[in-house]
Amino acid sequence: MNLFQYFTSEFSAVGVDSPEAEAKLVIESLYQNDAFKDVEKIDLKKFYEVLERRRKREPIQYILGKAFFFNSEFIVSPAVLIPRPETEIMVEKLIEILPENGVMADIGCGSGCIGISVALERPDVEVYSFEISSEALKIARLNAEKLHASNIHFIESDLFASCPANIRFDAVGANLPYVPLSDYAVCQQEVRDYEPQLALTADDDGLEIILRCAGELAGFMKRGGKVFFEIDPSQDTRLQTYLDGTGWKNAEIIKDYTDRSRFVSAEF
Repeated sequence: MNLFQYFTSEFSAVGVDSPEAEAKLVIESLYQNDAFKDVEKIDLKKFYEVLERRRKREPIQYILGKAFFFNSEFIVSPAVLIPRPETEIMVEKLIEILPENGVMADIGCGSGCIGISVALERPDVEVYSFEISSEALKIARLNAEKLHASNIHFIESDLFASCPANIRFDAVGANLPYVPLSDYAVCQQEVRDYEPQLALTADDDGLEIILRCAGELAGFMKRGGKVFFEIDPSQDTRLQTYLDGTGWKNAEIIKDYTDRSRFVSAEF
């Protein structure tokens, strides 16, 4: 039996959702991509350490210390959320709509995956990434250094409390806490027991911080600038209605890869 077959079987036995994908990650990270090596010829100590942690539902990304997002590999730790594939849709939208030499805000930056991805694809743009957690900012700065993103600035701030007064944004990507507290108890164990709740949950059915951000953001937008909020699908029409009624224009619901409401955008 080769490594890929064996690791897939072992991950499946402990009940992980994507045993083949996780087997590939471990082989790439710990076994030099040698998927077809005979399992009897390999020291499996490192694999068994990973397997035991996965048995306790620790996410594979935290175990390996990295996650793939957009076109890059990001450092992750329990101080930051694990980047989700659907968030790449926001990155694509921001890259597309930012004007030449534009200015962008990345609110609730966590690992820095949104802002850094835009900065790498659009070196003409200046990105300002805001994060309330100093531990998360350490990870974001490490990622910017690792990926050589020089056109990004990190600010420790509760939303825009520490934003320089003279900055105005052409575009904003906001991946703020949006999980309703009532839903948190039934989240996957990997999420509930390991990812930072500070970055996940909010009051007011998950919209408290997003609504506060929308109110503060108006003072920092250029006319015609655009914001994208990542949301829980249950919040789509409520946030759209709120934005349409508070000075924003053309509020629009954007679907993810599974055709679920995942973002609400609006123009200032």
